[in-house]
Amino acid sequence: MTKNHIGALPASALIFCCRIFYLLTYSPRGPEYGGSASMTAFLAAGLVSIGLCAVFWGLLRRCGASGLPELFHRQGRVFAAFCELAVLLVLTGSALSTVMNASGFLTSAVYPGAGAQITAAAAMLVCAYGAYSGIEAVSRMALPVAAVFVAGLAVAAAGIAREIQPAYFTFAGAEAVPQVLELFFQALYHNTEVLLFLLLTDKVRGAGTAVYARGVLGSMTFYQLSILLVTVTLGPFAYVRSYPIYSMLAAAELSVVTRLDIINLLVWILVAFVRGAAYLYCMVGCVRRLAPGLRRSHAAAGVGLGMTALAWYLCGSLDRGLELWELWSGAAPFLLSAAIILLSVLAALAAGKKVKSCENG
Repeated sequence: MTKNHIGALPASALIFCCRIFYLLTYSPRGPEYGGSASMTAFLAAGLVSIGLCAVFWGLLRRCGASGLPELFHRQGRVFAAFCELAVLLVLTGSALSTVMNASGFLTSAVYPGAGAQITAAAAMLVCAYGAYSGIEAVSRMALPVAAVFVAGLAVAAAGIAREIQPAYFTFAGAEAVPQVLELFFQALYHNTEVLLFLLLTDKVRGAGTAVYARGVLGSMTFYQLSILLVTVTLGPFAYVRSYPIYSMLAAAELSVVTRLDIINLLVWILVAFVRGAAYLYCMVGCVRRLAPGLRRSHAAAGVGLGMTALAWYLCGSLDRGLELWELWSGAAPFLLSAAIILLSVLAALAAGKKVKSCENG
């Protein structure tokens, strides 16, 4: 069994950073998608993900496994290879979507005209170095990053307080149910952190649903407050902005630190690093389990260089990038993650029953 290296609190901070990543690029798209509709959908999606994690974790414990990788390899090499390859596919998509989302935002909203390819490639290389440093270092970094990000929202709220107009906020009625459901499934489908958590549980001291729940509840609270602030400060202008939360941060000023978007942008880049590094670290683990003789440094170098080349290729064409985003914003990653977990658990339970019946016979 792998030695537990990560404390429960840093592990929760890691989940928090992974879940909060998409906040800065959140866009309500239209009045019917904004305000309370988005808040309701994101809250429901977060609670459902906690419930799913509790179910999957309970099933893992029933099988006597400390994490998913252990469960994979109980069923033989062929089954393990199949599951590891499927996991590798999900992790690859999540890491690419992280880097490409960050690159697209930086080269369109912050530094228009900057090269998307070189930005994505550089970001992937930095994340690869984080993965090589180990999940312990990444999770320890996640804790102060999460704390500073939360403090940044508090400071931004103080800086934008004079612009708050409570009348901009309206409660979603029955007519908003279709929009709430659409946003709910979109938020749920984006969640591959349950899989990430179950891949790392054997490295977390005191691992359990509470560790995941703390991270998700923290990110949900952050989402609720941020969307509320955007709604009551930008009002109808939030729907015509590509990145309304960034616009709100740009408008927030304090006499001591002037504009706050630069500070929050820096912390968000660190959040992107934490998320990308966590997924790349799990990819290195998959590769090493598929090729047990491969040294960790060689696996990390191969994953890092391969993902950098892939990010460079995809960012070289807008069409290729959009095709990846359309694929990854659908149900594929979530359904594949759930299928991997359930298949492994069912196989383990079936094998356990078979052994038990043979012993009784």
